[in-house]
Amino acid sequence: MASENDISFIKAIGDFSVIVDDCVNDGTEPKPEIATVGEGINVIDSIRLFLLKNHIPVVCYRTVPSDPSVFSGASLSIIDWDMTSITAARAVVEESVKDMIEEHVKRFFSPVLIVTSESLDVIKSALEEEDWYPKNTKRIILKKKDDFKIDGFFSDKRFVAFLQDTFSRFPSLKVLSEWHQAMLDGGNELFTEMSELSPSWAKTLFDNFADGENDVGLALESKRRHFGSFLCTNLLGRVDFTFKSLESEEELPVDTTLGKVGETPNYLLERIVEHSRLVLLGDENNGVSAKPHAGDLFVFNKNESLLKDYVDLDQLLENEDYCLLNIRAQCDFARKKKDVYPKLYCLLGTFSNTLKKSGGAKYPIIVKNDRIIDSDNKSHLFSEITGYQESELKQLERVLNEEDPTRCGGDYSEKPSEAIVSCVLGHNSVSFQFHSLFVIPFEAIKSLRKATLLDPYLSRVQQKFSLYMVRVGVPNTPLNDLYK
Repeated sequence: MASENDISFIKAIGDFSVIVDDCVNDGTEPKPEIATVGEGINVIDSIRLFLLKNHIPVVCYRTVPSDPSVFSGASLSIIDWDMTSITAARAVVEESVKDMIEEHVKRFFSPVLIVTSESLDVIKSALEEEDWYPKNTKRIILKKKDDFKIDGFFSDKRFVAFLQDTFSRFPSLKVLSEWHQAMLDGGNELFTEMSELSPSWAKTLFDNFADGENDVGLALESKRRHFGSFLCTNLLGRVDFTFKSLESEEELPVDTTLGKVGETPNYLLERIVEHSRLVLLGDENNGVSAKPHAGDLFVFNKNESLLKDYVDLDQLLENEDYCLLNIRAQCDFARKKKDVYPKLYCLLGTFSNTLKKSGGAKYPIIVKNDRIIDSDNKSHLFSEITGYQESELKQLERVLNEEDPTRCGGDYSEKPSEAIVSCVLGHNSVSFQFHSLFVIPFEAIKSLRKATLLDPYLSRVQQKFSLYMVRVGVPNTPLNDLYK
């Protein structure tokens, strides 16, 4: 049987587990109330009994669930690849199982355990035919049923060893579970307080949000947005985040697969920071939202024909990427006028993570303390750098600070006419210039949208730009003449 430490670890996994197995508790197994873990021949049902005896809720399905949301909130999903009792053709069953796994890995973070009596190589080959499998291999775990047996019977020790190995590679699963619990506690507090005022408070509040729309569909969408914002704002004020698992001194697994050949040493840190401030849209998902949003980022170069009527492309450099940031208030996009969204108010952004060395070669730059780390992972004192143009050294000097500039706060030395955001779309930083505001129809450049900048980074750019636009200019003071 599992030890006290083993059981403690299992309880820390999370909320519940999901099992999809056509033979789970089908009458050939002992009843749960009288069963002894390890009895019977069905490994997956033995896992179910083991989890239940250790007070881990388990949701079971004997067929492929039609609604993938059943996996939402699960710490672990256990799927029987064989599904031998289903009468449909084997190829049809296999496709439905693969479709279920695809939906799971695309929508939910928790790992998937596929248990089978077949050859693992056969299953792996079947999965490798799917284009979504290569980038999700870490979260799809293949195991033979015999891997959990000793002398023909299910072994709880082997299963616990598997769990410990699996979840040591997913330390953030515990963080996700803690976050779920904190949000649930905050939601219960919010709904209890509001229900004491009125049992129908939600409907009353929803119906009284001003929509200002003549179109019924747009009016409903506006109400949903306002009500959702109300819930989120009030919920966060009641949530007590502890995240005790992050206080552990346990050594985390080293990720050796994220970095790419030729990337800077801070590649992993930059990508993590980037995802904390952007909602990224891959090329295949660029049309997920048909609506424009405040913070939308549109990436282009000087050869982009879609922008020729809106941006002076001749002023841009060849072979350089640029971006436009929409800073128009989100509330303006809640309604259309004559079936067209209001135009975007965009600032031009220039990316900065390279310097051009005399001769045209480019080198990624990482600034740390008073040193420069080049693409060969060689460190140089700022005073030792030679071969760069004077203007390029001034650009580098602006981002030189005592700490790594990729950290969330950032210590960039900004001009009054710009706002700098670090770690954006694979670049060290992007500088948004305030000299010009470009007014562009959303429909004209929708295909260029790559991401959406989130708060508080977006709000900081908007606030600084608004101060720049209403600034009062005064004549320069002739200091040299006054203080001779």
